[in-house]
Amino acid sequence: MTDKIEVTEGPEAEPKSFPHKVWNRLSRVDVANHIETAEVKKEGRTVYTYQYLGWAWAWAQLMSIYPESEVEILPEVTLPNQTVMVYVTITVRDGLNHLCRTMWLPVMNQANASIENPTTRQISDARMRCIVKCLAMGFGMGLDLWTGSDMPVGTVDDLISASKLELLAGLYGQLNDVGKQGFLAWMEVESLSQITEGRYQSARKQLELKLKAVGK
Repeated sequence: MTDKIEVTEGPEAEPKSFPHKVWNRLSRVDVANHIETAEVKKEGRTVYTYQYLGWAWAWAQLMSIYPESEVEILPEVTLPNQTVMVYVTITVRDGLNHLCRTMWLPVMNQANASIENPTTRQISDARMRCIVKCLAMGFGMGLDLWTGSDMPVGTVDDLISASKLELLAGLYGQLNDVGKQGFLAWMEVESLSQITEGRYQSARKQLELKLKAVGK
């Protein structure tokens, strides 16, 4: 399979492959307000809680962006110990462009332990979970849920917003010239406007520490 190459406008534009375009788009989907929490209980008390992204919402997001996409449920594999592995392939389509990714997942219980001789319902649930895993690992959607980040993976290299830049500027403005130069050197930037989302929290903390050190 050969991916169609797209060229953006502009004299210095570089060609971007379809996989690159898909990852950039789907990894920026913000799932923060759609993460669900479930409890695992034993003898009436909560043993632990875990978070997950519902498959229906995740699939709806994919279809709203790439409505020609499709999923294929592959045959499950039963291992010698009678546990089962499920497989799915998601194909993202956009006109003549298409990108396939395959993912696998064991049929597990709420404690994430493999189930021996799972029921058809448990296999079906695992397939839906595998779809969400495939969207994350293969295309970037919701991958931040696994990385523990509080923002979509695709945003970490984006420049900070105007409101965040204003907040940093307020802290930065309270430093003397030496402090300002030291901060920019530590951040490895020439100006505040070059700070990315992925380094925003560390930049803010560093400025606050510098101001605390001089009693401000």
